[in-house]
This record gives sequence, C-alpha cells and structure tokens, in this order.
Amino acid sequence: MKVSFACFDGWRAVTLQWGERVTRSTAIIATRKVFLRACSALVPENWDEQATQLRAVDVEGWDFIRDLAVRHGLLGLVARNLEWAHRRTGVPIPVLDQVRTLRQGQLVQMLVRRNAARRIAESLAARGIRFVIFRGLAFIEQVYGELSLRAFRDCDILVERDRLEAAYAVLRGLGYSLTEEGGLQQYLVRDKSGANMAHSDGSSVDLHWAIQGYEMPASNPEVIWRHCRPPDPWQHLPGWRMSSELTVIIAASHFQVHEYEELKPLVDFYLTAVRLGASIKADRLLGLAETLGMTHSVDLAARLCEKMFIHNPLVARLALSPPSMHTRLALGLLKQESLLRLERMLPTARRIRGLLCHASSSSSARAVRKMLIPRSRELELRFRRPFNLAMYPKYYLAQAQRVLTRSRMSLSDIMPTASPDGDYRAPTVICSTSSAVASGRAGSRK
Repeated sequence: MKVSFACFDGWRAVTLQWGERVTRSTAIIATRKVFLRACSALVPENWDEQATQLRAVDVEGWDFIRDLAVRHGLLGLVARNLEWAHRRTGVPIPVLDQVRTLRQGQLVQMLVRRNAARRIAESLAARGIRFVIFRGLAFIEQVYGELSLRAFRDCDILVERDRLEAAYAVLRGLGYSLTEEGGLQQYLVRDKSGANMAHSDGSSVDLHWAIQGYEMPASNPEVIWRHCRPPDPWQHLPGWRMSSELTVIIAASHFQVHEYEELKPLVDFYLTAVRLGASIKADRLLGLAETLGMTHSVDLAARLCEKMFIHNPLVARLALSPPSMHTRLALGLLKQESLLRLERMLPTARRIRGLLCHASSSSSARAVRKMLIPRSRELELRFRRPFNLAMYPKYYLAQAQRVLTRSRMSLSDIMPTASPDGDYRAPTVICSTSSAVASGRAGSRK
C-alpha cells in the first residue's frame, strides 16, 4: 500500500509539473501573439474574437509586453491598441494604467523633440538649402498620424552633397556639434553617409548626404532626389518628403541596417505599406528597389510582416520575388523569439546574423576583411593617431577581449586610445563593465 501511494504521489508530481509547463508555454505563446497584434492593429475591430488570447496572458506576460514596447520604441502604439483591446473585449489588462501614463510622458518628450526639429528645418529653409525630412518625423506625419504613437530620437535630414558644408554650418550655428571627435571630414574619408550631431538641450540630428544600406555603397543621390517632392500644404514642417515607394524602402533598409535587432523599423514598414498602400505602385517600387540594391530588404520585410503581424494584402503584395536562398535563410533565423527580446544581442553574434540574413558574397567578404585585416586608414581612425604596425596587435587584443568577456560595448569603446604623452592606454572600464553586464544577467535570471 505504501508503495502504491508513493507511486501515486510521484505520478501526481510529474503531472503537475507537466501541467505547469503547458500552462506557461500557452501563456508565452499568447503573450507574443498579443504583443504583435498590438503592434499591427489598425482599427478597434482587429481585437474582435481575441478575448481568449488576452485572458491567456499571465501577469508576467503583461509585464513583458510593457517592457518590450518600451525597449523597441513602440510604447505609444501598443498603449493605444491595448486600450482598444480592453474596450472591445472587456478583458482587464493589468498594465493598462501604466502604459497610459508612460505614453503621456513620451508625448511630452516628443513635443520637445519636434520643436527642435522645427527650428532646424526652418533654419535650413531660410538659408535656401534643399533638404528632405525622413524616417521618424516623416513616419509620424505620413503613417502614424499622431505624435504620441511613435517615439523618435533624432531628426533625420538628407541634404545634397554640394550643400553639405552649408547645412553643417547652419547646425553648428544652432548649437549642434558632432558626437564623435574631429570634424566633418573624418566622416567623408570613411565613406560614411551621415553624421550625428547633438545639442546641449538633449536634442540631436542625423545629417545625411546619401542613403546607404547594410554593407553596401551609398546609393546614387540623383536616384534618391528623383523620388522626393516638395512638402504638401498640410504638412507642418518645411522640407521635402520622399515618395511612398521610397518611404517603404527606407523602412526596410532601416530594419536591415540595425542588423534585424530593432522591431520598430519592421512595424514602420508594415504600417507604411498599409497606410500608403493606395499610392504605392508595385512596378515603380520594384524598379526603385532594384536600382538601390534593396530588393532583398523589401522582400524579407514583407515576408516577415506576413508571418508576424495581422494579415493584410497590401503588405503581402510587396513580397516582390520568389524567395532567394538568403531570404529563406533569414526567415529561418529571424524567429519570433529572436526578435522579441528585451536584452540586446552580443555585437559579434548580431554582426554574424546580419551577414547571414542579408549580405551578398562580395559584401560578406568585405565585412570579414574589415574585421580580420583592417586597412591602415581604418586603424588610424580607430586609434586617432598616425598609423604604425603596433596598432595591429592592440586591435586584435581588443577584439579578443570583446569576444571572451562577452562584452556588449562597441569596439570603439574598448579600443586603447592615445594619451597626451603619446602612449596607448586601454580604458579602465572594460572589466567593470563586463562584470556589470554579467551581474545584470544574473539579476535578470533571478
């Protein structure tokens, strides 16, 4: 009899554990589905028949949804759509009051940043400099329609190359300065397509003179400008705007440039494809994407949106071609669990995934060459002093330390820099930062 009771207790414990795992697994699946629907709902009716899914999300899942929305800059959109979900289904949402409050705070911050962007735009226009406003502010204006729905950090401005110095002087006059040491020339010699400038009031601007994809040369500026137009009377800020087709391509490119770690550009792509769908001509989009070398980016973004968000034929039609090998590989790597992350990937892992998901053989070879055998000019820019052979072992030491310590610091932060007396001194924060990261991981596991 004792043996029978012992067996019964053992089976009951196993059954309870299995039941808890099934329940938790169901909650995780429901959490992801609810978050992705909250990123793509366009009308309150999108929540019809979703009450069961909403009730399956546990308290931990709601906290995850809130934190994920904040992490990916989607707080306003998710807050608005969860409000719709609650009103439509009557299901209580524990974090609703929190996200409402956070959305209000975000709106205040976005109003300040938009005012800073207005000063920039009006100053450039007053000097007769032709420029394009794109990405963040343009998405809010053309796609989201409400400032509280999408967060943005920088004001993205595109100018013609022959007016770059004039635009730079205007921004300097407004109090903006480059966030990296040195002048504008250092960006030009490194074949960069843009530079970030920050103000003491906390606002910043990304000054672009070309559009550049992931591991790709900058696009022909004449092609870009042919697909831009002066602002419409209803648009609040001066500055040209991109065509609907180019706006979609920019969203796909932004997702790619961030090495598929940021979800917001993918949401931008989805909403742009839907909101501007009537004005997007498929043949024109295909031709422009091919010219800019962005066909794969658009195709991948459209297919990922179809997998993750609410189905919409306006998005599905942007899958421009039969999936290539790279597209099939990318779709296999970019699973929901890898995209819906609170913590950032390690830089090396993110870089490798980015190359696997997109890059052609030529761009992959170029990227690997840059990592393994940097040119003398690249080392000069990293060390900020004239080249000598001693830079190579120091460069490889910094790379090794970055990999072995699993540091999330950028290589520029780890690289030893030249002191005033000419000696190299490695940053003393490397070990402490790595320890902090490790303790942070341990804390999150607890």
